[in-house]
Amino acid sequence: MLATHFQSVSSISNCEIAFRRTVSSLEVETLKAAPEITPKDPQLNQLFSTGELQCALRSTKNCAPGADQICYILLKHLHDDSLQVIFCLINRVWATGALPTSWRHSIFVPIHKPTKPAHLPSSCRPISLASGVCKLMEKVIVSRLKWFSEFYKVPDRGDRSHFF
Repeated sequence: MLATHFQSVSSISNCEIAFRRTVSSLEVETLKAAPEITPKDPQLNQLFSTGELQCALRSTKNCAPGADQICYILLKHLHDDSLQVIFCLINRVWATGALPTSWRHSIFVPIHKPTKPAHLPSSCRPISLASGVCKLMEKVIVSRLKWFSEFYKVPDRGDRSHFF
């Protein structure tokens, strides 16, 4: 029941028309810009550096772990040799595009909204607890994408922080 409710409220059809138009225009702009700004840029696709990983790790905040029970605080306190194993794993995933199966799953936890009736699905908001190593890799990728968009001066058409 909760999954059905969250799926229906997360649909783009529930968004305002202006937002849907913005998303459509961004998709069109991205396709038009593809010949000029190509993801085949060697700097965009190169393996990550240890500096990128360390920078992403420093930017993390404490949060609940996913099914792997790996949280950021654990990653921050790993010995350099162990962190090197994580680094190699992230680069292997990046190079091959083969995401570990466990990274494709999250633990879904419904959180009750304080002033809402407890018996209604709409009274909960979903929290997704994902793999800590996967979230770390996502942070490294987001950082690289931000660099790429700034380097190539991708035009900013309003606040799109939710896209990065």
